Amino acid sequence: MTTLDAAIIGGGPAGCIAAAQLARGGQRVALFEKLAAPAHKVCGEFISGEALPYLAGVDLSGATHIPRMR
Repeated sequence: MTTLDAAIIGGGPAGCIAAAQLARGGQRVALFEKLAAPAHKVCGEFISGEALPYLAGVDLSGATHIPRMR
């Protein structure tokens, strides 16, 4: 059994950034998300350009562009 230093609950932007930062610092991290696929919503799930330095090295290939809002 592997001992974890941290368990992050929620794979949204904040959870992903927290897990990535801890892992970069040498911590053993598990990230838990209850959904198998991302939800199509914008409420708090927006990543601005200011957050990009914190996401360096994180695979964002599955991220989608939001072409419009209503």
